[in-house]
Amino acid sequence: YSIKSINHPVSNYFKLCHTSRTNSIIEFQLRFLLYSANGKEDIQIMSFPYDAADNRDDDYDDDKHSSSLPSVEEASMYAGRILKTRSTPMERAKLTTDNHQRKDGALLADKRYYGDRRKRCYVRCLVIVLVMVLGGIIISLYPKLSKRWGAGKNNPTSGSFRPSSHLSERLKQTVGFLDDYSYSSAEALKDPTSAQFMAAAWISDYDLIQYLVPIAGSNRDDISQFIERYVMAVFFYATGGPKDWVERHKFMSEEHLCAWFTSKNLNDGEVVAIGLSCDNDLRVEEILMPKNKLVGSLPTEMGHLEKMHFLDLKDNQLEGSIPDELERWTSMEFFDVRRNGLAGPIPNWIGQNWKSLKELALAQNFFSGTIPASMEGLHELRTLSLSDNEIEDSISKLYGLTQLEYLYLDDNMFTGKVDSFTMRDFDDLVQFDISSCNLEGDNFPTDILTHPKLEVIDFSDNNIKGTFPEILFDNKILRYLSLAGNDFTGTLPGSIDSFYGLHHLDISGNNIKGTLPMALSKMHKLMYLFAGENPFDAGPLPEFLSKMTLLRELCMSGTNRNGILPDWISEMKELVLLDVSYNRIEGNVPESLWELPELSYLLLHRNKFSGDLPSGVGKASNMKLLLLDKNDISGDLQEYCDKNAGHQISKIIADCGEISCECCDCCSDHEHSCNDDVLFTNLDFNWEHNYTRVAYAFSPEILFGPVDSDQVDNLKTVGGVHL
Repeated sequence: YSIKSINHPVSNYFKLCHTSRTNSIIEFQLRFLLYSANGKEDIQIMSFPYDAADNRDDDYDDDKHSSSLPSVEEASMYAGRILKTRSTPMERAKLTTDNHQRKDGALLADKRYYGDRRKRCYVRCLVIVLVMVLGGIIISLYPKLSKRWGAGKNNPTSGSFRPSSHLSERLKQTVGFLDDYSYSSAEALKDPTSAQFMAAAWISDYDLIQYLVPIAGSNRDDISQFIERYVMAVFFYATGGPKDWVERHKFMSEEHLCAWFTSKNLNDGEVVAIGLSCDNDLRVEEILMPKNKLVGSLPTEMGHLEKMHFLDLKDNQLEGSIPDELERWTSMEFFDVRRNGLAGPIPNWIGQNWKSLKELALAQNFFSGTIPASMEGLHELRTLSLSDNEIEDSISKLYGLTQLEYLYLDDNMFTGKVDSFTMRDFDDLVQFDISSCNLEGDNFPTDILTHPKLEVIDFSDNNIKGTFPEILFDNKILRYLSLAGNDFTGTLPGSIDSFYGLHHLDISGNNIKGTLPMALSKMHKLMYLFAGENPFDAGPLPEFLSKMTLLRELCMSGTNRNGILPDWISEMKELVLLDVSYNRIEGNVPESLWELPELSYLLLHRNKFSGDLPSGVGKASNMKLLLLDKNDISGDLQEYCDKNAGHQISKIIADCGEISCECCDCCSDHEHSCNDDVLFTNLDFNWEHNYTRVAYAFSPEILFGPVDSDQVDNLKTVGGVHL
């Protein structure tokens, strides 16, 4: 609005400071410069109405509108009131002084003063505008921010999350859709404590990505995006995601479903996605979540992930059975649920529907029953791991799996006879473990030992009898051979050196007699030799062992050894385990034992050692197990106790009546049962630093890695092979 000069005796100057419009009334604040005899005074006049400003023309009628302006008397009275109330005595004095310094009647407007006030007015207006804009933004984002920042105590990703019993309209639509199209059962969707209801509540009212709830006729891709996000939310709640998972891997975040993962760098430089992975159509095709403390059971809704071809949930705490709904995964290639608590029979539909399956790993669960007959239809299957379950069947059920390369059936209740037909149809087999079953046999077939591709043969802890077969052909492929815990008789043939690529030989716990053949010294790659608990001819430790300086583990327990512990033992710098227990070895314990740099397990108990325990035991910094009981050794182990207090040593057993030791477990001469258990030092995951079949069989490490560190010590790699 433009304001023309007003011919009024009280005003020679005025300025528009602020306008506001209410009901077609414009209020102006005018600044008047009133003159007195001594000069002008600056007075702020109160707002007064100026009616019908929109309709006034530019010609101002003084008479008609003179009532809109104050009279001289009114202005003077108001000016006095303002000066009295708003000015301090010091300010009024200064104003009087300034006025006396000016010329009478001169208009001296302080332009800088008015410019500063104008700027302050602009700044205030700008601040007000910014505050209003910021407030609008916060108000508009509040629903999303409240969801993301926890929704108070009812955070949907916390263990205490409980959706409201009052269903929002969107949640009603979601529940109705999921029920109508049988994505979840009506019973589960009505239960506020179920994983299904919590997932429906999350995707309806808490998910920052607000997908449209599908309806009849919705685009198929839109339905898939909504359903797969819902399914993975169900998986999250059903497996203890809110309170049990070690890592969330971005589950339940505002990210797209295909971003629910974290990257992990493998030892070989490869990067894998821990969590979810999607195909090019943004459909979930892989779930990789090992060792994440998943609990509960696999939800049936997972069957709606129609593009799944890879599942790795090993080393968790899952229970229940494999849901039948997973038969829809017709593209499945890799299925690994080892080391969980799953139970029930192996589903028959695996052989019928998973025709592309290459790896099936169900080991160390509680699966029972028999192997489904349909399994022989899995012509692409390369790896079958059924170890440590409760399966009762015959190995003949697997004869149709001609493409198998890795077969692990150990610690089950398989029956049958080990003969020349045992390897039928297994021409491509690389590793075969059928230990701790109920197999029988009279003579171990030579064709198994000369198989052209087998690198691992483990028939330990069965009921196989007969003599150890002569080896007529060189075999540079075989690396691991275990026939322990059977009833082999006779002698170990000299042709054993035909296995010149062998790393691990275990014949312990049989009835083999005679002597160890010197041919063993020609096996230059042998690092693990377990010959204990066999009635060999009495005698000292064979001297040819001194040439086997690469040995890491040597067990001659219970083999009728006598004489002394030879000095050449100190030359075996790679020794990690030495077990000569349950023999008749006499003499002093060599001081050089403490200087073996890798020695961790030393079992000398139940022999005829005598004399003082040599000093320097504090040097054995890697020692984890030291058994000295049931000997005639005297001395002091306090040096070791003091130096290694709180260190990695786990067990010392000694005759404390003869040896001073504050950190030892004690045995006395009259306690005949003290420490009388025979320690089979070749048992998997106890003392054995040897071949870890799982790590060797599969790649990359994250998929088929070694078992937990508390089960296997010092995983080693020799010649590219995990040992």
